Amino acid sequence: MPLVCRRLARLAVLAGFTVLAAVLVVLPASPASAHAQLLSSTPAAGEELDSAPESVVLVFSEELNPDLVTITVTESTGFSLADGPPQISGAEVVQPLIPASGEYTVAYRVVSADGHPIQGTVTFTVTAPAPEPSATEQPDTSPTTEPTEEDTVESEETLSAGTVAQESSDEGDGLGAWWWVIGAGAAIVVGILAYVLVASRAAKSRG
Repeated sequence: MPLVCRRLARLAVLAGFTVLAAVLVVLPASPASAHAQLLSSTPAAGEELDSAPESVVLVFSEELNPDLVTITVTESTGFSLADGPPQISGAEVVQPLIPASGEYTVAYRVVSADGHPIQGTVTFTVTAPAPEPSATEQPDTSPTTEPTEEDTVESEETLSAGTVAQESSDEGDGLGAWWWVIGAGAAIVVGILAYVLVASRAAKSRG
């Protein structure tokens, strides 16, 4: 086989390995970037307000599982400032608040639709004194109902099922991508080898 043909054959093999190596670098980073995260909050983290807000709004990057959203809002002494349950709409959570002054600490733990848990805190400060409640409208100081053991077990089973389903989906997507990459690499190698074979025969016929 002429020297030129042998060099082309080596280039074909090198091109196939280059394609596979590039995919090995890119594919592992793809699933991690799909998880949800907190995009913004109103009031914003660290903000100082002149008056107490009626609610705090959290916006996430993905739709949430309404059954697995936990929001607590407390002031510096640990007193709960949450006025009722949170309102969930897609990727947005609205938590009504009891007016107060001082520092608000918003702690959240949510689960996105793909089964990935997200948790964190947001703090902001109200500098103006809180309005005094009227005689007919007293703040609700009843303790928040703690989740029962049965509710905790159901939440854990739901989270586990969602995580397993996401892992299975990721594995299936990864295998599909591998088949496409192997097919593309094989097509490149076969095409170059065919060219080398034709070039070799042409060289022999001319000789």
